[in-house]
Amino acid sequence: MRALILSALIAAASTAAIAQPQPNPPPNLRGNPTATLCLDPNGVSHAPVCRSQNASRLPTAPDICSCNGPQLHVDADWCAPGERPPADTLEFNLARAKFARENKNSIIGMTFEGRRACVPLGPTGR
Repeated sequence: MRALILSALIAAASTAAIAQPQPNPPPNLRGNPTATLCLDPNGVSHAPVCRSQNASRLPTAPDICSCNGPQLHVDADWCAPGERPPADTLEFNLARAKFARENKNSIIGMTFEGRRACVPLGPTGR
């Protein structure tokens, strides 16, 4: 009888150890640590075309983004919740294009007028 109770306790403890909840990634990552921008030669941002590799009929977050036409595929940071990127002005667009060309198609780490150049989260936090 003791062996049965002891084995039941060990089984319950091992199940509890395995069933610990896994931490969820922040919702702004969309599965990717960086956002994709498509910049034309003047630094104006155009929408990327994004799709998912998942073959499910359930909606999934896109994980492959590309740029159509002659736009430059640029990696950028996601903005933190409540953070706003610099205003889209001619000066910012030209500085963004120059920074991307000089930094291997990336604007990660770029600041303009004291604000970080980032991609804002959508209304759902993604």
